[in-house]
Amino acid sequence: MSEVDDFIKELQPSGVSLITLHWTVGSYNQIFQDDYHFQIRGDGAIWVDPRAFDEHGNFVPLAHAWHHNSRNIGISLCAMFNATETVGYNPEEPLGSNPPASYGQYPPTQAQYASMCKLASALVRRYGLTFDKIYTHYDLAQLDGYPGERWEFKYEKPLILKEVQKVYEETKPTT
Repeated sequence: MSEVDDFIKELQPSGVSLITLHWTVGSYNQIFQDDYHFQIRGDGAIWVDPRAFDEHGNFVPLAHAWHHNSRNIGISLCAMFNATETVGYNPEEPLGSNPPASYGQYPPTQAQYASMCKLASALVRRYGLTFDKIYTHYDLAQLDGYPGERWEFKYEKPLILKEVQKVYEETKPTT
């Protein structure tokens, strides 16, 4: 991640007001160019789209979240091919009796989650954002009135945000 940390230090600290978390619905090493600013492979390695920032480190919008791209960095896990959300999921049912989803052939890995949380934490710090500015594609679909269309991190978001905050505190610069 130190290579990505060095890259982030070169970014201009303006132009971003939101971070959105996604998955690609692909395999662990399948990159979707022109969609997301950062994609995280199955081993946790981070790929930066070469169009995501200009030569001066200024943010460039990419098409990852319909109607929400102008100041929004997209981070996506290369994962979730053939994933399906359980229709009629009820969190009140006994644990394991009706899981919320099948994560398909390429479920997110611990290495991906760790990289995503570290990256989100570094971007929050670089752009001076608050944690409530970390959205999921599911969150944006809800805002736009498409409740069943996207479900990225619908169930995992509280745990992800907790980990991003933990990493943020652990990496706080000493003064």
